[in-house]
Amino acid sequence: MPCDFGGLPDTVSHSGHGRNRSYGGVTGSVPLVTYEVSVSDVGHFTATISWKTNAAATSQVFYDTQPHEYIADYRVQTSEHAGLVSEHGVTFSRLRPRITYHLRVRSAIPGTEFVAISDNYSFATLSPPVVVVPSVPPAPPASGTSVSRLYSFFHRAAWPSSVTFSSE
Repeated sequence: MPCDFGGLPDTVSHSGHGRNRSYGGVTGSVPLVTYEVSVSDVGHFTATISWKTNAAATSQVFYDTQPHEYIADYRVQTSEHAGLVSEHGVTFSRLRPRITYHLRVRSAIPGTEFVAISDNYSFATLSPPVVVVPSVPPAPPASGTSVSRLYSFFHRAAWPSSVTFSSE
């Protein structure tokens, strides 16, 4: 699902640990719980979301540029990773720089009523690197410079086409 602020779901990778098919300690009325939600490896275009659950469950992240009371109101969601794990990780690789994102994680145990949804968390991607471009091209080469050195100089200097040199 495309969105105007990046982070397309098809750019998400999942990692998980604890591929235990049993439901861990979740039985009867013990709820599924998400905890230790964290954001790491935040870059200009990337971030990794990690969390744990008290039992092996699915992994999914909902996110937007603003927080929402209901998880269904978030504009973007990853596809639900059906692998049952207790340590979850989702990496985004196409976020936009210098944007604050809000997220909630969701985990569930298929075939049961156990679903856990976290509180809202936020993080900001880094500002893009500053590239300084000189406003004036470097000075022309000194008189007597060989043709091969001139070619090399002009090839690198990217002079405007209106600049000409004459020998006096």
